[in-house]
Amino acid sequence: MSRLGEGRTLGGRGRPKHEEKNTMNRLKSGFVAAALLEAGLTHAGHPDRVAATEWKLSGPWPRNYYNRMILFKPLKNGLKELEKEHDLRIILVFPKEQRKHRPNDAGAVLAKIKNGVLQGAILPGESLRKVVPASRLYALPLMFRSVAEVDHVRKHLDRSLFERLKIEKLTVAGVMGEGFSYILSAKATKTVAELKKRQVWFPAGSGGKARAAEAGETYGLTFVPSAFEDLSRKLKDGRIDSIILLPRLVLLGVKRWYRYMSYMVAAPFAYHYSVLLVSTQTLNRLPDAKRAAVKDKLTRTLNALGEAIRKENDTGMKAMVDDFEVQLTTPGDDLQRWASEVSGKIVEAAKISAQAATLQKLLHDFRQAKRREGGQ
Repeated sequence: MSRLGEGRTLGGRGRPKHEEKNTMNRLKSGFVAAALLEAGLTHAGHPDRVAATEWKLSGPWPRNYYNRMILFKPLKNGLKELEKEHDLRIILVFPKEQRKHRPNDAGAVLAKIKNGVLQGAILPGESLRKVVPASRLYALPLMFRSVAEVDHVRKHLDRSLFERLKIEKLTVAGVMGEGFSYILSAKATKTVAELKKRQVWFPAGSGGKARAAEAGETYGLTFVPSAFEDLSRKLKDGRIDSIILLPRLVLLGVKRWYRYMSYMVAAPFAYHYSVLLVSTQTLNRLPDAKRAAVKDKLTRTLNALGEAIRKENDTGMKAMVDDFEVQLTTPGDDLQRWASEVSGKIVEAAKISAQAATLQKLLHDFRQAKRREGGQ
């Protein structure tokens, strides 16, 4: 998305000295202008005018047709309003590793924010695990039964969960809930033994095989890394027979991969969410009054995007059950026990037992209150 032109050779052989001198003078002027533009002090071509502050934000998903038409709309609308109200110029950029899949390691994006290449990013919450180990809590398998449970827990944990990001000089402008993923398979899956026989799709990408192997060791499942575009072909020939994903992804319909899925476990597998991070240094450059308003607008924009995603998930779930006739299967008790064991491994490895205990207590209290309400 660079606006710089292609590289040109300077000072070619045989060029007169006065031309070389003029060229260098123009270059020096250009460097000064570029520095002023970078500092946000001038408009190009209008040195007497104050320029809008330019921010580059890393977008959350690949730029395919579905995302452009459905999900980017509330995001772009909110950012346009922000530009108009606060004299900002915001550019959504998509790092190379994000074009075909959502990143599982946010390290590269965070490094670009630290180095000033980016001013912010929308990242999957669980991708922050190296910086915020407790970010994995919300995505623990079969932990939540409803969005109401998640909302209750997040109301108490969000702030403390991401406190550690302040050390990295990052400000959380918002946390966006995306909904639950579900287990879909070609054959009915009710028990752990059945689940362990499945060949489960794992998103390919940078380090896909290594990450699939790591996930396999943690979950005790067989994960098969593959690009989403190849999913239909591998489902057809049986190399993959199960997937774990958000319902909205059936709406992508790449080569109608969903026709190979006949069953879905009728329990939310994992909760997905994204975090909007902005460089604290970038925010601090804004006047105090503007800083609070900009952060508030970013939060409201992210909430609008989350609402659009939840609606798409509802549409996707309805399509699976009504249009594609996917049958719901009730998970056995051993599946819940297996999920608890997996969660224990993740919590122990990440050294987040204290936060996990807080989450469990919040859930227990919420469920107890609901049971009391039901008994009245």
